[in-house]
Amino acid sequence: MTELHHIPAALILPLLLAVSCTKHSPEQDRSAIAFAPAPHTKSIVEAPADMQRFAVWGYFTPEGNTASEEIFSRTEVYRPDDGFGDWTYGSPRYWTEGSYRFYAVHPFPDTTAVKAACTDGTGLTIDFSSPAADIDLMTAAATRTYSAANPASADAVPLDFGHLLARVSIVVSTQGGEITINSLKFSGMHIAGTCSYTPAAASAADQVKWTVDDGAQDGTGLFTLVSDAEALSGERTYADLLLIPGQDPSASTVNLVYTVGSSEAETVSMNLPAAPLWECGKRYTYTITVKPGSAELNIHVNEWNEFGDYSDDYPVRW
Repeated sequence: MTELHHIPAALILPLLLAVSCTKHSPEQDRSAIAFAPAPHTKSIVEAPADMQRFAVWGYFTPEGNTASEEIFSRTEVYRPDDGFGDWTYGSPRYWTEGSYRFYAVHPFPDTTAVKAACTDGTGLTIDFSSPAADIDLMTAAATRTYSAANPASADAVPLDFGHLLARVSIVVSTQGGEITINSLKFSGMHIAGTCSYTPAAASAADQVKWTVDDGAQDGTGLFTLVSDAEALSGERTYADLLLIPGQDPSASTVNLVYTVGSSEAETVSMNLPAAPLWECGKRYTYTITVKPGSAELNIHVNEWNEFGDYSDDYPVRW
């Protein structure tokens, strides 16, 4: 597992915490809490306005103490007015002298696809299930020491969300004219697992850890990308899936049935190569190039939001 990759150009949802001096009540010193996303480059979530509601946990340690108290607990952060207002949440919190730790999960953990807990104040445990492989699971963490003598310590706390999943694209390309795609399936990957997110871990490999039950067949993904015959000329992306990293790709199978002209249907079926291993925050493009009598698989590895200018190529002839 490599280091958690963050969204290029930083998708930042700042947590604006109001300043409150100890000699004044919050009502006397109140400043509205707001969330202000910054622009970033394209990804599955293409703009801050595209983000769904998310959850924040927060821990406060008073100055001179060692014991922490939880001040945010799976607190829902959302946009009112049907998703067009400013980011907000429930009861306001105010700065007090001391240190703070914040953790966030996107999208908001519910009781089905995403469940999250922060029990020790040092990280998150996330139970994840995505049968459609369409959830952009992200996390963020930030620390802050607040001092009334330093007004800048009450500035916005940036929540820089990084992707916890691998982006896997399945592309079919033709050479020599039009073909008919009769069937295309991609299967064998796990779509459920548990992630441990510990941003303060000593090594990058320990910051994000995924586990799946390799022996369990329940929850193994099967994606039927084409079921009815359709013509293809040129190149088309048939899947753009968000999958759990750390899995061995060789457990996944691509099955393609195609016809060239009036000839008999041809079938290409094989497990993906073991390399490259899926890592969080990376994009893996598997391009099947079809020509009469043969097919070739090329694997390209990019950063999450890149496509076309490949950083690595892994040509495989079937």
